[in-house]
Amino acid sequence: MDLKGILDFFILSFITSFCAFSPLIVPLTVFILSWFWSSKFILSVSLVYCYWLYFDRRTDSHGGRWSDWLRRCSIWTHWTQYFPLTLIKSTDLDPNRNYIFGYHPHGVAAIGALGNFGTDATHFSSLFPGIRPHLMLLKMQFFNPFTRDLLLGLGACCVSRNSCEYLLSGKCGQGNALVIIIGGRREVWLTRNNTMILYLKSRKGFIQLALKYGASIVPVISFGENELYERRTFFGLIPNGIPWGLLFMGYIPFRRQVVTVVGKPIHVVQTDNPTPSDIEQLHEDYLQAVEQLFVENKDKYKLGHLNQYPIKDAAKLWVRTTSNGDIIVSILNIIALFKSSDWYFRQTVIRVCSFSNFIHFGCFLYHHYFVQPHHIAFVILYCGAISITLLSGLGWGLNWDRILKRKTQQFDQLQLTTEPSDPLNTT
Repeated sequence: MDLKGILDFFILSFITSFCAFSPLIVPLTVFILSWFWSSKFILSVSLVYCYWLYFDRRTDSHGGRWSDWLRRCSIWTHWTQYFPLTLIKSTDLDPNRNYIFGYHPHGVAAIGALGNFGTDATHFSSLFPGIRPHLMLLKMQFFNPFTRDLLLGLGACCVSRNSCEYLLSGKCGQGNALVIIIGGRREVWLTRNNTMILYLKSRKGFIQLALKYGASIVPVISFGENELYERRTFFGLIPNGIPWGLLFMGYIPFRRQVVTVVGKPIHVVQTDNPTPSDIEQLHEDYLQAVEQLFVENKDKYKLGHLNQYPIKDAAKLWVRTTSNGDIIVSILNIIALFKSSDWYFRQTVIRVCSFSNFIHFGCFLYHHYFVQPHHIAFVILYCGAISITLLSGLGWGLNWDRILKRKTQQFDQLQLTTEPSDPLNTT
């Protein structure tokens, strides 16, 4: 590997670590810096930052904090060249309209979405002049200190309805592109190599927004997104597998090319009170547009990876319904609790994990300022934060959507596969 390749890998590792482990890295960083700076200084800076978090708490729902300098920073160029990431344009977009980009698939980390629309490293501003992309993320992403400021500077916003309506209503002008990963967290569990499984048929909220505000809908497909990680069962201990990357650094993705194709827009006539039939018709048109975009480009972007097997030649697309079956009852009751819980409970657990790490940061400063670092309370607090983080990661890998002892729950999927098969069919 040459010097440039080493630099690309180093930058990728740094950014991935910063985004994935920022709640846990913060106290470690403070601990190191405390040897050089006084505790009073650190405490003062922390209090100022906490005030800033409260003062800036609504920015993610009001258009974000766009920074051209940050989006065009050279560090993102090295980050995207590691894979590399490529952005393809199908047609020009009118800057006097607002758009909703439907991004597919989610993959494990939606790296193609962040690299192509969260930065300007792949020349989005040159391909689509006058268009300002806003990567729409979960609210919990803006709870983590420092990471939230980075995301806001890249133009990211909360994916809540109020945030989407604020961008589409014209308060931020025209030319806004809301990049929504339609499948969301459910699609993470459906990630498989050489296959696209899109959780799409029951997603209609973005259709309602498009009709209400007359925003054009643009399908976007990233070829190679699902190949950045592989699922490993670790000798069958985890039946559904955990997404895993390079060697012992499982969170570092493989070096595999990702090509993101932006399709042609579906222009929508504004309807203040859309009827269910209007929503169904536009949703059906969007499904057909996604299928057409996939069929037109699947043979063109059969990507041969640098260090792994290439995607196989043939491809097909079909719509099917998959049912959740029984799973093996785990010995650990805590794992069974997670498996049998509903979506709202799991959402709460994830938020608690993020919040607990943030509280851990504040408590760490308190204990360091008033007591010695080796105090038993500090040790318990630190171990507890690590345990909660590992527990949330374990539950994430065990596929919480397979509800314990529930056989009949079904959901619709749109599946695109690149495995050899019969001609195109729909079932």
